[in-house]
Amino acid sequence: MHFEAAVAQEQLGARGCAASEARSRRAAFLGLKEALMAKAIWEGAVLAESQDSVVIEGNHYFPPESLNRSFFRPSNHTSVCSWKGTAGYYDVVVNGKTNRDAAWYYSDPEPAASVIKGRVAFWTCGILDVWHSGKV
Repeated sequence: MHFEAAVAQEQLGARGCAASEARSRRAAFLGLKEALMAKAIWEGAVLAESQDSVVIEGNHYFPPESLNRSFFRPSNHTSVCSWKGTAGYYDVVVNGKTNRDAAWYYSDPEPAASVIKGRVAFWTCGILDVWHSGKV
């Protein structure tokens, strides 16, 4: 079974944060996890692979142990979401190419987003693929 957050994309801000009236609807989905295999791929490299991703706002948050850490470099960039908290970022580096701030995580999220603590998500705007094995 594939899960997508019920919040419409047009309700989301530049960093994927929803308008306050949509926040409570989205928070109801925070405990749901993806049961199928999800992979994050860029430049042919598998960055993360797991059957234990959490999907929020259409983004798969992968458990830290599922990452291929050799492709990640810490970034100084941060952003703030009113309901998730402050996100830290990683650059993704594959075969000498750098995708700046392509992955993010919440090391100390707000209580409403505690299910994604330490998990890593990726930009999926045609640059990083997240796909599922099996039926979507």
